[in-house]
Amino acid sequence: MFELLPLYFFSGKKMRSEDRTRGQRLNEPAEVRQQIEGLETSEAERKRAEEALKQSQEWLAAIFEASRDGIVVEEDEYIVYANRSYALLYGYDSPEELLGKHLSVVQAPEDNERMLEFGRKRLRGEPTPSVYEFKGIRKDGTLIDLEASVSTSIIAGKAYIITVVRDIAERKQAQEALRKAHEELEARVEERTAELTKANAILKEQIEERARAEDALRKSEAKNRALFNAIPDPMFQISRDGIYLDFKTGKDFEPLLHPSEFLGKSVYDVMPEEVAQQSMFYVRKTLESGDTQVFEYQLTINDGRRNFEARFVPSGETEVLAIVRDITERKQAEEERAQLLAREQAARAEAEEASRAKDDFLAVLSHELRTPLTPIIGWCTILRDKYPDDRAIAMGLDVMERNARHQAKLIEDLLDVSRIVSGKLSMEKRSAEIGEVVKNCVQSIRSLADAKGVGLGFEASPEPIFINGDTMRLQQAVTNLLTNAIKFTNKGGQVLVKTAFSNGVAEIIVQDDGIGIDPEFLPRIFDRFQQAESAVTRKYGGLGLGLTIVKYVAEAHGGQIEAHSDGVGRGATFVLRIPPNMAELSTSAAEAQAEASQAPQSLNILIVEDSPDNLEILKLLLEAIGHRVIAADSAKRAKELALRERPDLILADLGMPDVSDFEMIREFRSMKELSNVPAIAISGYGMEEDIQMAYAAGFQAHILKPVSREQLAEKIAAVARKRVAPAEDGAGSTGSRPGEEKASYWPIP
Repeated sequence: MFELLPLYFFSGKKMRSEDRTRGQRLNEPAEVRQQIEGLETSEAERKRAEEALKQSQEWLAAIFEASRDGIVVEEDEYIVYANRSYALLYGYDSPEELLGKHLSVVQAPEDNERMLEFGRKRLRGEPTPSVYEFKGIRKDGTLIDLEASVSTSIIAGKAYIITVVRDIAERKQAQEALRKAHEELEARVEERTAELTKANAILKEQIEERARAEDALRKSEAKNRALFNAIPDPMFQISRDGIYLDFKTGKDFEPLLHPSEFLGKSVYDVMPEEVAQQSMFYVRKTLESGDTQVFEYQLTINDGRRNFEARFVPSGETEVLAIVRDITERKQAEEERAQLLAREQAARAEAEEASRAKDDFLAVLSHELRTPLTPIIGWCTILRDKYPDDRAIAMGLDVMERNARHQAKLIEDLLDVSRIVSGKLSMEKRSAEIGEVVKNCVQSIRSLADAKGVGLGFEASPEPIFINGDTMRLQQAVTNLLTNAIKFTNKGGQVLVKTAFSNGVAEIIVQDDGIGIDPEFLPRIFDRFQQAESAVTRKYGGLGLGLTIVKYVAEAHGGQIEAHSDGVGRGATFVLRIPPNMAELSTSAAEAQAEASQAPQSLNILIVEDSPDNLEILKLLLEAIGHRVIAADSAKRAKELALRERPDLILADLGMPDVSDFEMIREFRSMKELSNVPAIAISGYGMEEDIQMAYAAGFQAHILKPVSREQLAEKIAAVARKRVAPAEDGAGSTGSRPGEEKASYWPIP
């Protein structure tokens, strides 16, 4: 136990002096000598008692100087003693303003009676809490949240209640802040807040009680002991040289070392080197300045890091009193609050970046979708209002077709990227010769190159190179590469595409001498929505999706795509590599030849379409490729015509207003007369789930709008070679994707 002040006991005996004093009194009467000796003895004892009292008062002043909490001593509900921190806590300039005042002066009305009753019960020996919270009332009438730590002491036969009062307003505010943060950020932070006591006023108080020396000393010692026991933090008495002289444990604190391991030893023997150096620096600074010094440090305890705050207060001229508090929980709360703020700022920045990217993309999308409409609408006006010659008509039709195809490609790219993100972009692979794939792409894109004045060359491998792949997706990938090359090559430039077999893989190489690629942008070139220029200054157009699709197609075929450029203005080269598939060459070629020989020349086709414009253009396109057309603008009319005309194939739009086309085709499949007639769905719904729903309903193929004559011819030729096998129960069968086992097919006789 840390003994605050020494307890002095006096024997009543005077220390003997030498013969000098005794010799002076040899001739005095014995009775006079005895009286004089008694007076001298009393005077010496009185001086010793006064000196002890003075030392006790100095110790008490140092103790109170170190306390950051308010301390009050009450007798019969009246304040008989208070420190400066207590007075400042309640808004008073000095403790003297409170001496002799009733406790109701500093206790809020709603808590006053409860607090007084606690004191009465404590004096009667009844159980009461030793620590509780209450509201205090300041001098200006404002209320404050406080925590009281109470103990009772009997001094000189009188009962005193000693209370240590602590301002907990900041702790409550911190708790409320953490609670709000916890609610706002979905329970990310659950941490207790450490109290943050900010009371820095230091007490200088003197006890003015002048009673008999021994009685005053006992009272002072008893009060000091009670006050120290009420302070919750551990304290250490340290000399100027850093020697531990004494200590007191805190209320809920157990020393990390046994007293024998640090008392009488230097801080360098007990603490880590860095902490010891800091401690000695503040010990010297405290003694030199006479002011309280505070510093924080860390210790490793039981494999864990703990944070402490040390507060040094002068105790005489050569010693300091160190009050130590564990602030680990406070530090954790501060750190988590900082992390929470950092996460919130990062999330906000990410959301803002996503919003900016979305706005940029929508702006680009709006521009790209609107741009092709201008020449289309313009040429429609010219062709309707004037009498152009054949050359102007051909030019107008070419412009309208090119821009319509460009707009259709934008929409298809958007849908493909959506399928890629959701993992629903399907591949229908079979053996294909890459030379033919690239040749078809070059033919389809040549008009774009000619319109821009860019040369387009093709060098095929001398030997055919077969791969196992989806021809449509491969053509899409190569077309994207060629479109990019032409787009970023200036007039008079050259684009060259080559096929080769190198290092065991098939290669499609697209080279241009265009504007090149910035080395900093090259690593991101295959990312979605990435373009080297901003949405405002960009002059080449596009959504930044083409190369993303190329990369996905390459990887879906077990291959890869690489981009090379020596820098801006030095052109670019893209190499698409796909593993070959030589084994399936003869089989696939034979199958393709057999299928081609079975392709019908002319069919009776029932078109089901509610839009007059779409119905008319489909009718014209089908008649242009040699088919006879039966047109129906509703599901009801389609059923009548189908039963009467017995078509070879049904072409149906999926957006009919009267009856769902899914319901219509299911009804057809349930009818014996129509159960095995092939059907193709046409729609603007391009998501994978929409296509799957069409197959599940009974369609054998799906064409995404807008429809071209080539698409119609290819799909009709593929589907019309097969008829749906009737179900054994006569109810018909649902459709399935080519290659699935859900349906079988026979050639049309």
